[in-house]
Amino acid sequence: MRRYIRTILILIILSFATFPADAARRKRIQVDTVGLRCRGVMESFAGIESGLDERLDFYVSEKLTHYFYCPSDDRYCNRWGWKFLYNDSDRHMVRNLKAICEGKGIEFVWTVNPGERYRWNDEDYKYLRDKLIMMYYNGIRSFAVYFPDTAGDYRDVEERLKADFVATREEEVSLYMINGIPVSEYPSEGHSAVRSLMRGYHFDDSFVASATAQDAVICNILENDEFARLALISVAEFAGDPLKYSPDRTLADAVTTLDEDVREAFMTFLRHTGNVDESTQISVFSLDGWSKERSDSLKAEFDRIEAVPAMMQDCSGTEIYSALEPWLVEFGRLGTRGKKVLSCMEYYKTGNLGAFWQTYRSSVMSDEEIASYQMYPVGESKLHPFCMTAMEQMKKGFEEMLLSKTHLHNLASTLYAEPNAALDSDFSTYINSSGHIEFAIPADADTCYLLTGDLPEQGMVLFRQIRTDGSLAAEFVVRSGYSEFHLKEGAVKVDIVGDVDVYENIFVYL
Repeated sequence: MRRYIRTILILIILSFATFPADAARRKRIQVDTVGLRCRGVMESFAGIESGLDERLDFYVSEKLTHYFYCPSDDRYCNRWGWKFLYNDSDRHMVRNLKAICEGKGIEFVWTVNPGERYRWNDEDYKYLRDKLIMMYYNGIRSFAVYFPDTAGDYRDVEERLKADFVATREEEVSLYMINGIPVSEYPSEGHSAVRSLMRGYHFDDSFVASATAQDAVICNILENDEFARLALISVAEFAGDPLKYSPDRTLADAVTTLDEDVREAFMTFLRHTGNVDESTQISVFSLDGWSKERSDSLKAEFDRIEAVPAMMQDCSGTEIYSALEPWLVEFGRLGTRGKKVLSCMEYYKTGNLGAFWQTYRSSVMSDEEIASYQMYPVGESKLHPFCMTAMEQMKKGFEEMLLSKTHLHNLASTLYAEPNAALDSDFSTYINSSGHIEFAIPADADTCYLLTGDLPEQGMVLFRQIRTDGSLAAEFVVRSGYSEFHLKEGAVKVDIVGDVDVYENIFVYL
């Protein structure tokens, strides 16, 4: 279907080429009667010649009507050389660009941007007027003036140019004051721009009102990369009908224009971060609803999520990638964490408590990880809540599994001044044994569950039971992060010998 539409578009463009340029432009304006009259793209980056023909075809396919020429490396139209006249070579280059644009049915608008070097006096006004006159004699018929971040009144300049320049030309010319037209820039700056890219380009009420009143909108492309198309498609869709524009629908459609590898990765990112399709195709479940089939299906999605940062590396080095990078990093972490949670659920459901404990412990988010997630939240709709809920359900279930048949637990104490992090039933806190730590055995306890961190690669960790007279009642080598020990009669304390993090030391009466 896409190939068929592209073929039709090429035939239309070729049909334009059989008419004189002015006839082609009149035909284009006649066809596009719906939406804003001026739907412009302004290319402000350097090196516009590379790939311009392909970009123009794309602009035409999106029903953009005006091409505002204002590249940063054309010194004759920017702040560095706007007062000077083109040399012969560059003058012919501009005329050729105009012919290419009009041959495709898009209006070429030569744009001058004096910037802060415009002094707002009669002398600089005359420079500006004379520059437009010289470009008129070079064949240009559509002009734009842009004063970004200006302290002067562009409307005064506009009125003078209408009287001194527009009204005095033998052929009809068009003059656009870009300061009076709503402009959407790509990439824009700041945190909100990243959110816009992830969740669609939103235009506030004042932007909509201004575009409707001016019958115009412009997308200013400051950097030419894959994601520039997303911005352009959003602006083009908005220009087609500002009151019916949908950011989410437009963004989902726009992603299809990216290169295949980037498109797949970015769509995965948007599905869980931008809520493009509200993740409706992804099924999550509770601990009670776990099954191997459902787990494997969700794991495949976490695999895709984990791979996104590497796949997006093709866009590295661009400004927008730099802005998105911390979100992408956090997104990859979500994929890794989700896979661990699924493994943890499987170990729990199949009764492999040793593997469960080890995986559970590595899946608990640290304070630093929580802070990082809160800065760059991803998967907010389904997957992050799924992980957090599953971890809490498993924590409660594991605790009940260990303690449900006992009349006492966590009534022990360390035998010297140490925090009782290993006795608080909080599986996220721990105390390091520092080579040796002792716990008193409560009366009537007959079993001990020991939950530790990673065991040392060198040396051993011993679990020793000591009688009142100091003799050894029993000694075991700790071989797993999860261990269950039967307490020997007459033992009054346990020694943990070795360097290990002790998360819980739970005494129970079975």
